[in-house]
Amino acid sequence: MSYQRNTWILYIIFLFPVTFSKAQSKLNVDSLKKKLSSRLTLGEKVQIYDSLSEFYRKKQKYQTSLKYYLAALKLNQQRQDWIRVAKNYNNIGVSLKKQQDYENAIQYFNKALKLNKKLGNQGLIAGNYFNIALIQINQQRYDQALHYLGYALETLKKEQRLKLKAKVLNTIAKIYRYNGKYQKAIDFYHQSLHIQSNLPDKIGLDNTLHKLGICYRHKGNYVKAQDYYLKALKIREKQKDEVKKAIIYNSLGLLYYEQNDYVMALDYYQQYLKVGRKHQRKHSVAIAYLNMGQIYFALGKLTKAQQYYEYAISTTKTLDKKISLGLAYIGMAKIYQRNEKYQMAENFIQKAIAVSNTIGKARAYNALGKNYRLQQLYTSALTSYQQAATILKNIRNLFHLKETLEGLSICYEKLGNASQSLIYYKLFKQTTDSLLNEKNTKDLTRLATEYEFTKERDSLTFAQQMERSQLNHKLKQEKMAYQSQKNFTLLTLSILLIVIVFSFITYRSQLTQKKLNRQLQQQKKDLVNQSNALIGLNEELQQNQDEISAQRDLIELQNIKLQEHKLRIDQSIKSAQKIQQAILPFDNELQEIFPDHFVLFKPKDVVSGDFYWVQRKENMVFVAVADCTGHGVPGAFMSMIGNTLLDHIIRIKRVFNPALALEHLHTEIKRVLRQDESQDRNGMDMALCVFKKMPTNQVQLTFAGAKRSLYYTSPKPSQVRELRGSSKSIGGLQPSAYCFANQQLIFTQNDLIYLSSDGYCDQNNQARRILGKVKYQQLLQNNHRQPMAQQKKILEDTLHQHMQGTYLRDDILVLGLKLNIVWDNPSQ
Repeated sequence: MSYQRNTWILYIIFLFPVTFSKAQSKLNVDSLKKKLSSRLTLGEKVQIYDSLSEFYRKKQKYQTSLKYYLAALKLNQQRQDWIRVAKNYNNIGVSLKKQQDYENAIQYFNKALKLNKKLGNQGLIAGNYFNIALIQINQQRYDQALHYLGYALETLKKEQRLKLKAKVLNTIAKIYRYNGKYQKAIDFYHQSLHIQSNLPDKIGLDNTLHKLGICYRHKGNYVKAQDYYLKALKIREKQKDEVKKAIIYNSLGLLYYEQNDYVMALDYYQQYLKVGRKHQRKHSVAIAYLNMGQIYFALGKLTKAQQYYEYAISTTKTLDKKISLGLAYIGMAKIYQRNEKYQMAENFIQKAIAVSNTIGKARAYNALGKNYRLQQLYTSALTSYQQAATILKNIRNLFHLKETLEGLSICYEKLGNASQSLIYYKLFKQTTDSLLNEKNTKDLTRLATEYEFTKERDSLTFAQQMERSQLNHKLKQEKMAYQSQKNFTLLTLSILLIVIVFSFITYRSQLTQKKLNRQLQQQKKDLVNQSNALIGLNEELQQNQDEISAQRDLIELQNIKLQEHKLRIDQSIKSAQKIQQAILPFDNELQEIFPDHFVLFKPKDVVSGDFYWVQRKENMVFVAVADCTGHGVPGAFMSMIGNTLLDHIIRIKRVFNPALALEHLHTEIKRVLRQDESQDRNGMDMALCVFKKMPTNQVQLTFAGAKRSLYYTSPKPSQVRELRGSSKSIGGLQPSAYCFANQQLIFTQNDLIYLSSDGYCDQNNQARRILGKVKYQQLLQNNHRQPMAQQKKILEDTLHQHMQGTYLRDDILVLGLKLNIVWDNPSQ
């Protein structure tokens, strides 16, 4: 029973991970959506959005897929994961392309292209070019498409993305094929074929072989065309894809039709029609109707031909692709020509010209030429045949060219130009002979026979392989039965050996156990004695523990009270911070006056003793930077007092002279803090500037400093200079001989000034060495040509590097201003 229980346990342990793995492999969309509402990292959310977008893309629900791609893009931008951002751009472009929103799709592909170029992702750059080219093809901008595909090929020279390279080559060939340049198309298809033949999965090989067959058929090389068709058909038969096989049936039908083998052609067309109806492929059904109409017309069965042409027209009108519609119109025109209804025939031909592509237009002009010729309008007929000849000579389609040459020969003969008639008749005969010569017919028959023989041989080989496989399977089963019997015997002997060993170990254990029991009895007596001694010690320890618990409870109670006090203090300080932030100028207010500026503001504690003040008044701008005594809460109170008094002196009392304004502020601080009575020494250092616009667009600066300097840029030579303030501070007891003085300078709108408290220069490092005024001025000198935001970052980085391993010793404030001042208030 124990052995059976263990066996079942092992079986369950083995089976559980397999079952769990299968359950996990199924994508549960609902559970993914539910996870989005839980607390996740940005990376986890991105993975879920990617999974959802891929799921809906495979389901061809591109609108829903687009929504999740955009959500993933937003998160990746926040994470600054630019590789994923580039992929998101590309995937969004693909979703928009599938929805035929080509304009927005191109915008996202261009964004992906720009970012991939910046990141140096060559393979992805080629993919972006390829996607843009596909949109250009959909909009029939073939020259632009070739332009982007050329870029993609150039990029892929440095990459080993062979599948993408084969796609690009196929697409270039497709454009040339659409435009009737079959030799160029063949060249590019052969390049693609070489790559696909060497790929492990040979993906797309059948499609390239088929397209090569189409190109060779248009060039009149039916032997090569059939060879490539049959190679493609062989691959597709292994794939067991009915629809793809049917496409080749249609191509083979066209090949036999152009060789005047109407029975074989009709057989292939009927197979193509059968598959199209089975899979509800309207485009395939329309083409089959059209081609069968041509067969019946060639056999002289006009009523049946007209019936199939009408089927083709009615089916094609419900589709987006109208290529076969023009050919159906030409078929109807030929029937009306046979019935001598030339006007009706011409109406259908004009409709065909309006909707046809290059080769379709050539066939329409041939039909129009014949229509005029049958009416003995040889001049008009000649013009139409010449238009067809111009098109067909460029694309070298021999099958339709022979009809054109015959028409030209007849027209020149009827118009009395015998020499031209003879030239075109010879060309007509040469073309006809090259298309319908005996060698072509024999080669086509040989290829078809070889294909059927290979197919039968493969079938026989398959049967032999199945018989051999069954025999191997039987031998394998017998071998497994013998191995099982052998394993069972070994298992039985192993179990017997285990039982013998287990019995011996049990006997030895019993002897050992008796000896141990005697030793344990003696140890038990010893332990009883020791236990009695420990009981006495335990009682003493219990008393000590009670005393410790009482002290611990008292400490915990005091700790709770301290935490409550700390919470109230922290809340008060946070409220003070909000009040202090409210009195400082908002960034948008400063931006309105000084478009180019920076503020480096770092309080030592939550609130600061440093503050800055900006005011625009009567075509003047006032700027002050102050460093109050102390920091933290005391410094913050002093900053609020200083801010309020400065606001009152300049805005209410209208004291616009900086030196006089500082003197007023000194007097008011002493009065408010009652320093003459209380001996209080608190105060502040301040730099106060008044900027005034001059008629020459220059800026006049009047500066007064209370133990604070002003730094400014001097254009000749280009350097940063210091303008020192007075030695007198604001508030407290000051020597009567000291006073505040105004200093004036003239600046241009491109000059810079810097105001600061002493916190930046006085910050120490681990070696207790301060940063200092010399290094501060050198930093300004080296970087004053940089943008203001960059200057701020350099100051911050230098400070951070200097104070590594220590902490702020004082509040820090640095204000940098470019003097391109906005003098008018836009809100007024």
